[in-house]
Order: sequence, then C-alpha cells, then structure tokens
Amino acid sequence: MVLDKIREKMEEKGIDLLIIYDREGCTPSLFYVTGFKGEDGVSLISRDKAYLIVDSRYYAQARKELFPSITMVELGKKKTWEMIKKILDDVKPEKVSFEGSRLSYKNYEKLKEIADGAELLPGDELITDLRKIKTQEEVSKIEVAIKVAQDAFNEMLNYVKVGIKERELAAILEFEMKKRGAERPAFDTIIASGWRSALPHGKASEKNIEEGDLIVVDFGAKVDGYNSDLTRTIGVGKVSDKAKEVYEIVRTAQQTACEAARAGMLAKELDTIARKIIDEAGYGENFGHSLGHSIGLEVHEGPIVSASNEDILPSGSVVTIEPGIYIEGEFGIRIEDDVLLTEKGSKCLSSLPRDLMIF
Repeated sequence: MVLDKIREKMEEKGIDLLIIYDREGCTPSLFYVTGFKGEDGVSLISRDKAYLIVDSRYYAQARKELFPSITMVELGKKKTWEMIKKILDDVKPEKVSFEGSRLSYKNYEKLKEIADGAELLPGDELITDLRKIKTQEEVSKIEVAIKVAQDAFNEMLNYVKVGIKERELAAILEFEMKKRGAERPAFDTIIASGWRSALPHGKASEKNIEEGDLIVVDFGAKVDGYNSDLTRTIGVGKVSDKAKEVYEIVRTAQQTACEAARAGMLAKELDTIARKIIDEAGYGENFGHSLGHSIGLEVHEGPIVSASNEDILPSGSVVTIEPGIYIEGEFGIRIEDDVLLTEKGSKCLSSLPRDLMIF
C-alpha cells in the first residue's frame, strides 16, 4: 500500500507530516497517494492519519474516488490555508515535508508562516522513489494507454498523403485516441515532416506533407491517469536512399537497446548501447538527447536513461527507448517504444512495426 510505504520513508527521515499541495493539476502525486483525480486539493499525511482537503466543487467526486484510508475534509467557508493550519495545530509536527519541485515560493512562505517553527524540508523523493517502480496494476494501465495510442496511429495512417497538413494528421490522431477512451493526448502531438523532422520536438504545424518527406510522429494517450509515449518515422512517396540508410541505423540502435535492457544495469549503460551504434555509423553528433525516460502518471518521470545518469534501473520501471538522428535542413528519424524492465530482461509493451513504412 502506497501510504504504508510513504510512512516508512517518513519514519526513516524523521518526518512527522507530509503535505501534497495540488493547484490546477500541478502534481500527479495527489492522485497517486489518495485516488482523487480532481485538480485542486491538499493532502496531509501524518504518522497515523491522512487527510484530503477539498472545496465544494469536489465533495461528490472525492467521496467516490478516495482510498478508504484517506479522510476527506470539507473546506466549507474556511480558506485552504486556514484548514491546513488547523491540522498542523492538531498534529504539532517538528518536521514538515513537501514537494519542493511543485510548491510555489509564495505557498512555501505561507507554509513557513503557519508552521509554528516546525522545520520545513523538501521531500519529493518520499513519493518519486516509489513511483519509479510500477505495480502490476499500473503496468496494465500503461498497456491500455499504449493500445489506445497504437490503434489511433494505425487509423491515422489511412490519411497520410501528399498535400495534407501536419496539423490535420495531428488532429486525426488525437481525435482517434479520444474515440478509443483517452482522457486527452499525453502531450502535444509531434508531427514533423521533411526538414522539420530534424527538429526533435517539432510540434505539428501548417506545413503540407510533400513527396519524399520523412514524418516523425511522436504521440501518446492518457488513460485513467497513466500515459503512453511512442514514436514512429514514416515516409511518403520516393524516400531517398540516404534517408533509408539512416533509418536502418536508428532501427538497429533502438532494437538492440530494447533487447539489451534489463533491471539492475546503470541507466548510462543502456544509453551507451544505442549511442555506440549511432556513433560508429558516423552520426554521433546528430543524436543529442538522452535515450529515454520513465513514464507513468507523467510522461517524463525518473529514472532518466541518459549518458550521465549513474543510477541503477529498478525492476518494475517502464522506460522509453527512443534513439534518433537529426540532420539539420534535411530530415530526422526517431523510433520509440515503451519497455518494462525486469530482473530477467525486458518486455516491450508496444507493438508497432519498426520497419520503415512508406505511403
């Protein structure tokens, strides 16, 4: 149980109270800890009690979604910080922790004002360390998000042709994901064609698809709180021999890394496997980003699979493997899958073909 694990970590660090402050969906930790999917609320977790403070917009929703171990606190006519102070006064904590990467400075100052001298400590790792390792239920939810995205992508392929705009293809893809149950796209869909495919984060534009273009399609779906993140590069019409050759380099690097991935290896070791293949092919300078990242409640979570990360990849993490080669002014290629790491190896959760598809 998440709450029990958090309390174990709190005890190890001498933390008496953990505050998760969510404003307009700024942190998924509130959902992770309480089950509440609303975009405004505050959770306070002590050694023996756990609360969720919500206003009248969310009373009915919270009653349906909250885990049994969480007590809902209705704000009524009180302000949020009044209620936080009331709970602080009841608990009388000596050490209070909060998500340092999420709490605004203004709210930190407010917390400091009402904490009655308690020591305030950032404690992001109390939750993020747990979120690195997915439960079977979480993996199943990610698999659903992957299927929704893949099925939508396969439908979008029917519309790929010379003359259609990047934004039209993005709109079709996002619509098809929603038709299949996505709450929303996991992120702004990237569809970048021709010279724009060399922009690693080239969001869909008004550019028309042209004869001979490569198209990088980076997309994902958010379903029941969990995300998928996939990329395929496709071609239209007569694709150049150079583009085909570079595509095979990326495909080999990506597939080799997927097959070699396992829990227990250093993140930088996995990055090196793909990067070495691209380096030896003469395109090392054209692969500037990390090999991948973890996904879950957020599209980008820890651990990051990069050349500088010396952390061990834990069993149960789901990471993207997405090498790319980008030649400015010409074209770019990226292939990305979502992979579950286990002590025995890896399981690729996505299943789109890796061979170059030309339309």
